[in-house]
Amino acid sequence: MSIITIRPIKHAEGRGGDEDMLFGFRVYFENVTEKELKQLRWALTFHVANYAHKIGRAKPLGFGSVQLQVEQMYRRQINRESGEWSLEPLELEEYPIESTGAIAALKAMVNWEQRP
Repeated sequence: MSIITIRPIKHAEGRGGDEDMLFGFRVYFENVTEKELKQLRWALTFHVANYAHKIGRAKPLGFGSVQLQVEQMYRRQINRESGEWSLEPLELEEYPIESTGAIAALKAMVNWEQRP
């Protein structure tokens, strides 16, 4: 049996407290429609400040809560003749999620401030 330990990486421009414990990552995608891209961004961020994904242990106690923020989105354009590529900033409106029973249950689970 192996034990894996994960420690947060401190951001170079930390603000002190728990806020300076950040992980950074990139999400790459291809062949997605604008609607699918909006849905992906919603699934990552929920567009609500007090919602957080739950990972790890002790989730009922609020531990393992992770908020994801999209700092910037880019569309990579590749010139088929030269092979060069460029990045252009991509601005998307928020994707409105229909209120269903499953979405209501998800929102109840991910709400950090009003957790059951």
